[in-house]
Amino acid sequence: MTENYKYSVAIQCMTYNHSEYITDALDGFVKQNTDFPFVILLVDDASTDGEEKVISDYIEENFNLGNKAITYEKETQYAKITYAQHKTNNNCFIVAMYLKYNHYLTGKKLDKLKYLEEWIDNSKYIALCEGDDYWIDCNKLQKQVDFLESKPDYSMCFHKAKIVNELNRDVPLKSHVIENRDYTANELFYNWIVPTASMLYRKEVMCFPYKKQERLLNGDINIVLTCAMLGKIYAFNDTMSVYRMQSTGVTYNKKLQKQRALKSPDHFLYIKDNFSNILSKRLINKSISQAYWGRIFAQETIINKIKDLLLSFCYYPIFTIKELLKFIKSFFNKEN
Repeated sequence: MTENYKYSVAIQCMTYNHSEYITDALDGFVKQNTDFPFVILLVDDASTDGEEKVISDYIEENFNLGNKAITYEKETQYAKITYAQHKTNNNCFIVAMYLKYNHYLTGKKLDKLKYLEEWIDNSKYIALCEGDDYWIDCNKLQKQVDFLESKPDYSMCFHKAKIVNELNRDVPLKSHVIENRDYTANELFYNWIVPTASMLYRKEVMCFPYKKQERLLNGDINIVLTCAMLGKIYAFNDTMSVYRMQSTGVTYNKKLQKQRALKSPDHFLYIKDNFSNILSKRLINKSISQAYWGRIFAQETIINKIKDLLLSFCYYPIFTIKELLKFIKSFFNKEN
C-alpha cells in the first residue's frame, strides 16, 4: 500500500494553546488500528499555556525515545523537533515540532507546511485534525484509506462528527446532515458540512498551483475545492471524530473576528480566482457580496463603509438591497 512512500498517511495537527485538549487528539491518533505506517505531524505554534510540556510529557510516556536507531531530536532556526516511534503501536510515528515564535500572528502560517515537506513527501495521504478536536473511532484511518485505495478516481473522503459545544451559541457546522454519497464542489461551498478532523485526501492535492494563497483565511475550503477539481469526493455517515467549539479556537475568538471580517473579501476573491471553473458564478459572487457587507461593520471610517457597501452591491445587488432594508428597518425600530 505504501508503494514508494515511507508512510501511508501523514496526520497534520496544527495546535496553539490547546493544553487542555491536545491529549485527546493524541490519544485518538495513537489508537488507530492500521495495516500501514502513519506519522503524526504535530506543530505547536509557540503556545503560551504550557502545551509544549503537555506534548513532551505525552511523548516521553508513550513513545520510544530510547531507540536511537529511530528517535532523534534536532533544533533549527524556527523550531525544536522530536521524532519517535510509539512504544506499542509500531505503525505509529510522531514528529513534534515546537515553533520558536507564533507563525499565525506574524503572517507566516503557510511556512508551517513547508517545514513538514520532508514527511509529507514521504506520505501517500494527508489527514487533518486540529489540536482541540479528536478522533473517536480506532478504525477511522483504515476505513478511509481502504476507500481511496479502491477508488482511484476519488481524491478525498470525509465523515460525520460529534459536536462538543462549550460555547453558548449556534453551531455553524451542519455535520449531522452528512449522507453516504458523493458531494459536489457547489454543495460543499454553499453549505459547509465538512469537519476538519474528518478529512483524508491524496497528497497530490498539495501540489496544485494556486494564485496568491496568502489571501486565504481558512485552508479547509481550499483543500476541499482542490480535491473537487482533481477527483470525486465521498462522505461516510459514520461518526468518527469530535468537533469541539471552544473559546480559544481561532474561529470563535472574539479578538480575531474583526481581523477576519476585514480580510474576508480577499478570501472569497481568492476562491473566485482559483475555482471559478468548478463553482457557480452566482454562489461565488453572492459570497463575495456577503463578505463586503460583513466588513462594513468592522470598518472604522464612513468612507470605507460606503466603499464596501458599493462593492457588495456590485457583486450581488439583490442580497445587498435586502440586507440594507433589514438594517434600516432594525435601526428605526430601535429608535422608536
